[in-house]
Parts: sequence; structure tokens; C-alpha cells
Amino acid sequence: MEAIMEKTTKEDQRIARTSVDRLRKASKKLSQRGDYTEITLQHSDQPLRLPNKAISLLSTIISNMAAGKSMAIILSDSSVGTQEAADYLDVSRPHVVRLLEKGEIPFSKAGTHRRIKVSDLVAYQKRMKATRRKQLNFLAQQAQELGLGYSNE
Repeated sequence: MEAIMEKTTKEDQRIARTSVDRLRKASKKLSQRGDYTEITLQHSDQPLRLPNKAISLLSTIISNMAAGKSMAIILSDSSVGTQEAADYLDVSRPHVVRLLEKGEIPFSKAGTHRRIKVSDLVAYQKRMKATRRKQLNFLAQQAQELGLGYSNE
């Protein structure tokens, strides 16, 4: 798996806090404009042309760093093993194996090892979140109809 996985240090967190709000505001403004933004880095006289999606991603990274969170960036066309998939989904490895065997998540085999495309893993996670949201809304609606004091908002 190609990923960047380093813990956010206290110094990283301190530096990120100093610019997170300005970057967040700039990112929102830029998303309403064209496809790219030109920036000039300190000690450089050549501007860089960056896609606005990259600026948005940078804003997300800096926000998480400011909060002291560590992140992993995984290429969408990468594939992972069952343990990495379990870590991503925050479930056990045997649970992932059961999901694979039931056909819930597509996979391929490399020898005896199961390989899962990250894009398939993300798609599964989105389906599960949508299903949970739908079920919670249904339960909240039932609770409202029964006068139990719950709302779905």
C-alpha cells in the first residue's frame, strides 16, 4: 500500500493552528472560482499552478493536523490486504474475510493472499454509512410516531 502515515507531532500541530482558519476560508473562496490557483512559495520566484481540489485537500490535511490527528493518504487505485482493510474499516480482520467470502466486497487473490482495491473498500464503506443513516432515520421516525421524544435531525 502506498500511503503517508506519520504521526502528527506537537510542533506540526502548533504550526498548523497558525494558518488553518485562513487556509479554510481561502479554500472555500477558491472552490467557487476556476479550476486552479497560482501560489508562490517563499524563496521561489516561480508561481506554482495547483488544482483547486489540491488546495481543498491541503485545507483538510492542515485542519486535521491542527486538531492533532494523524492521517493516511492512500491512492485510490492501490490494493490492500485484509488487515489493512480491517484497519481502514475499524473492524477485525476475520470480519473483513467474512465480508469478502460473502461477496460484500470484491477482491482478488495473489497466491493465498486476498487483495482488495481501495476504491472497492471506500464504496463498501459509503454503502454501509448510507444504510446506517437510512435505518437510523427510520428508527427516529418510529420513535416520533410513538411519542418517545426523538427526532431525526
